[in-house]
Amino acid sequence: MIKNISFFSAVEPDDFRFTSRVYMPNICPMCNTTLEMSPLFGFYDFDPLYRELKIPYVILKCPKCDRISFAAYEETTFEENIERTADLIAYQLYPQPTKQKEFSEDIKAKYPRFCSVYNEALLAEHNRLNEICGMGYRKALEILIKDYTIEKNPDKEEEIKKALLANCINNYIKSDKIRALSKASAWIGNDETHYEKRHIEYSIQELKLFIDAVVATIETDIAYEKATVLLSGTDANRTQPKTPRPCCDTP
Repeated sequence: MIKNISFFSAVEPDDFRFTSRVYMPNICPMCNTTLEMSPLFGFYDFDPLYRELKIPYVILKCPKCDRISFAAYEETTFEENIERTADLIAYQLYPQPTKQKEFSEDIKAKYPRFCSVYNEALLAEHNRLNEICGMGYRKALEILIKDYTIEKNPDKEEEIKKALLANCINNYIKSDKIRALSKASAWIGNDETHYEKRHIEYSIQELKLFIDAVVATIETDIAYEKATVLLSGTDANRTQPKTPRPCCDTP
């Protein structure tokens, strides 16, 4: 999510300097909930000697737990009295999130390796390893998709293991929704592994959002399968002829 944030001086609160398009964090470091954080305002410090903007910060409020945190953004420079238009990307949340992402019991049971790799990528992101965490999310996505498609196509296991992720998505996923979300995740994830990005308007935050949507859709499929088993068993019991109770012999 990108929002326009007005930045003020940390020394002179009434001294407005610029507005910037800012990538908003999508996880609360206080309650570890994935959602859209609400920005309150931004502030910065300024080095008058070198005319450099020191690390800018944005004060955030979580709409779920109502607690305050703040995000530090990449250093940049600007010319005085000229409005900023460049994007700023958060590289550190305070306090630093320490919790792992909790997946449902069904996802942990079916896709344990995906959960492990995803949380390793999340830890890298929390520790400001911005150049490698995207690769971790991309790997987690591939593990999830291949385990999912092998489950649906057990006779194609060896082919799926060797297939490119794009071919795996196009050839073995029947659900239009999962296919679209997986493909979008793969496009952004591939950008995180290459020298140049093709989809510069999308960040790791969108990659995580799409992966989370893939997981949620798979969870819906799992719930549907459980419901089908329940209903089929109930219907079978209803249609099964009842065995008459034995009558007691009259003495």
